[in-house]
Order: sequence, then C-alpha cells, then structure tokens
Amino acid sequence: MNPTQENNSQDAQPGWTYTSGNLTENTLLDQSEEQGADTSNDILAKWSASEFVSHDKTAKWYVVLGLSTVVLSAIIFVLTRQILSVVVVAVMTLLFAVYASAKPRTLDYSISNNGVQIGEKYYPFNTIKSYSVIEEEGMPYIQLLLQKRLSVPIVVYAAPDQIDQLAEIIGNFVPYDQKKRDIADKISSRIRF
Repeated sequence: MNPTQENNSQDAQPGWTYTSGNLTENTLLDQSEEQGADTSNDILAKWSASEFVSHDKTAKWYVVLGLSTVVLSAIIFVLTRQILSVVVVAVMTLLFAVYASAKPRTLDYSISNNGVQIGEKYYPFNTIKSYSVIEEEGMPYIQLLLQKRLSVPIVVYAAPDQIDQLAEIIGNFVPYDQKKRDIADKISSRIRF
C-alpha cells in the first residue's frame, strides 16, 4: 500500500482525521458533514446572545466583598489559629473578585434537527435529558439538563421575545420539565454575581 492509499484509508474511517502526522477525532458536526449530510439545511434557528447575564458591580460591591473577607478571615483565625486558612480565604476572594469582573462574550447559538450549538460546543439532542424555561429578574432563559449524572445545566440566552419560539423548537426534540431556580442561582442573583 503506498502512502497516499494509507492516508486515504485513515481518512475514510468515520470520526477521525489524519493531518500532519496526527490522528485526531472529529466533532459530531464534522462527522455528519463527512457522511454527506447538509447541516446548513438542518438549522432551525440561529442567533447571537451573551453567554451569561452580567451585573454591573460598583466600587461599593468590591468594598463590601473586601470587608466581608476581613471579617471572615478574622473569625477563621480566631477559631483555627492558622494563618494558612486566612491566606486561602484571601486568595479565594481575590479569584472570586476577578471572576465577578469578567465581561460576557457574545456567542453564536443555533438549533438544528440534531442538536444545539453554543459557541464552539455542540450538544446533540440524544445527550439532553430535558429543558425548562426559567426567568431571572425579568430575563428568561432556557436551561438544558444533560443526561450525564453530574453535569452542569447548560444555559441558552436569547432575546425575551424569542424564548417561547426557541423553547417550542427544542420541545420538538426534548421533553419539557419545569425547574425552579436552585439555591445557588438565588444566592448569586442576590449578591449580583
């Protein structure tokens, strides 16, 4: 077998691509393109939206965070008498503040007959257990619950007037299961995280 035949045989294997000495696995979207499916016709909805709801944080928010950290650190030091615990709390607070100041990216979303694409990530419908529509401070969003046991729910944002239409499209492929906001969502909303 000559080298070109060897490369062609490796390329013919579904799900794998051979390039410059590396054998890499294709994404699900690439696999359907290799099998001859025209994914452009499968798109049922396509839009761009923020990846998360961003709350503006004033200087007061950061001052309250700093004072809370000082109080918590003092309590921990009195109880444990360990400086390492205080350092851990300070580092965690610093990371929290940096993460809280992050601005959301604008992602491209699409729904096809096969699944949901959010930015670079693709979620086939057979990996989605259910969906629900949740409203947070007047801003509704769609939450996708994955089949994996310990997976984090996927949040799909869109304009409020589009949510019902998008939920109807997803409902053609995935069962609806109304969920309420969990305690972590309520706390993060309360502290405007």
